[in-house]
Amino acid sequence: MYTAKVMGVATYDAAASEAPRRSLGKDEFLQLLVAQLRNLDIGEGGSNQEFIAQMAQFTMVEELQNLSATVTEMMSRQLIAEAGGLVGKTVEAWPPGYSTPITGKVSAVEVIAGLPFLRVGDIRVSMNHVTKIS
Repeated sequence: MYTAKVMGVATYDAAASEAPRRSLGKDEFLQLLVAQLRNLDIGEGGSNQEFIAQMAQFTMVEELQNLSATVTEMMSRQLIAEAGGLVGKTVEAWPPGYSTPITGKVSAVEVIAGLPFLRVGDIRVSMNHVTKIS
């Protein structure tokens, strides 16, 4: 963060730039909005226009969050569909903690917390660890 000018040259304050920046979340924004509603002066047109602009921004943020959730759900369903296409195929996977790869036919797909896992023999394998499909 540039903090001061010494003889016309801006100085850089590294400590200030490393300070964590916190943005307002949805809950904090709603708290501010409620406080503004309580203190709204109906006779003052400028503050009403600012309030309407903030409401529009809040609506836009909320819609973006809804869109993000929808895209995440669609991606999860796509991964599950891709995993289903591996049933009956032979895969090789290197899960963490294994010194040799796991190789075998995928017999089923299990969905745990929205993520697909392949059933290879008695082992559950994440799609992230699959290195070869034949």
